[in-house]
Amino acid sequence: MDDNRPLRLAYVTIGKANDISEWSGLNAAIRGALIQQGCAVEDVDQLGARYSFGERLRKRVHSSLFHTTYALERNVAASARWSRIATDRVAQLPPVDAIVSTGSLPTAFLGGPQPLAIWADATFHALRATYPEHARYARKSVEEGDRIERAALNRARLVCFASEWAADDAVAYYGVPRQKIRVIEFGANCQSPFADADAAAAVVEQRDWSVARFVFVGVDWHRKGGDTAVAIVRRLNELGSKSMLTVIGCTPPAHVARLPFVECLGFLSKNNAVERVRLDQALLRAHFLLVPTLAECFGLVFAEASAYALPSISRAVGGVPSAVRHGRTGLLLPADAGADAYCEALRPLLVDRERYAATCREAYQDYRDRLNWRVAGARFIAELSGVIGAPGTEHVQQ
Repeated sequence: MDDNRPLRLAYVTIGKANDISEWSGLNAAIRGALIQQGCAVEDVDQLGARYSFGERLRKRVHSSLFHTTYALERNVAASARWSRIATDRVAQLPPVDAIVSTGSLPTAFLGGPQPLAIWADATFHALRATYPEHARYARKSVEEGDRIERAALNRARLVCFASEWAADDAVAYYGVPRQKIRVIEFGANCQSPFADADAAAAVVEQRDWSVARFVFVGVDWHRKGGDTAVAIVRRLNELGSKSMLTVIGCTPPAHVARLPFVECLGFLSKNNAVERVRLDQALLRAHFLLVPTLAECFGLVFAEASAYALPSISRAVGGVPSAVRHGRTGLLLPADAGADAYCEALRPLLVDRERYAATCREAYQDYRDRLNWRVAGARFIAELSGVIGAPGTEHVQQ
């Protein structure tokens, strides 16, 4: 391969490749990161999401008779259909150096000689072991979903995950060789408001400590730990540390919205100029991001908090420890920790301004060094370049 020629990549996604509303904007963000690195990207997207009558009937039967979820997207026929469409469309392109995808569903049964690289946030097994909404899968969906996942991971020459948690599961559960796995954290889906570390430090220094301000950002109130966030801020006030909780992204229960220490801003879109200003203002005046999530593959919100020089407070679950460095860029407590444990862990940062400022500095530096798409894209392309042209392993039909 000519080292001076930009990589030509086929970017395979089931939906629209540049849709910022899909998968928390990650499809579009990863595509943008590839382009930013100078790659020529050919979109192989919108593969079709229609299912046969038999597939849809099976879903209804499982739901009504067995009270389980038959996942249409996790059935082998659908995956094979997407893979076949993608294979045909890649074959019609000018030659590409590699195929890149953000998941297993459209690539499990991909044909063609091109090396495949997958960049994802979790394995199918990790999802269903962690997220409550995935726990009720029908046995058929589990079996077919595992078959699809194993086939895609086997087909891929390079497998990148956003966290050690996901990488470890791929090795332990699916038997993926560790040498073809890399951990490349996702970047923040926002631009930092600061030009450099000095500008960030100046804003941190000016934060008003008459009230400790915590910001909760999440669409799913329950899964993101909204009730725990309220309990923490309530307890801080009871202990004499005047605190406020700003809720962004969802509408909390009515009794929560009425609390004197809770401020609700609702859903604020980054694509709306007025709402973006309100979001910026809330993040710039806050002291901490407080999202004690119950389940998380990575948590883009933690990367975005670092972009604003905000320490993140959360639980050590799923992929969060790859987004937040405990004791350095924030605090991660055990899954069963209560409000008192959070308050105790927070106390040094609330009373020691130097320690707080140091944590903010490290959070912002982590964004600059690791949690942005320029760095993430460069790391991915470096790894991909290392495997292109290398001898591949024979793909075993599943």
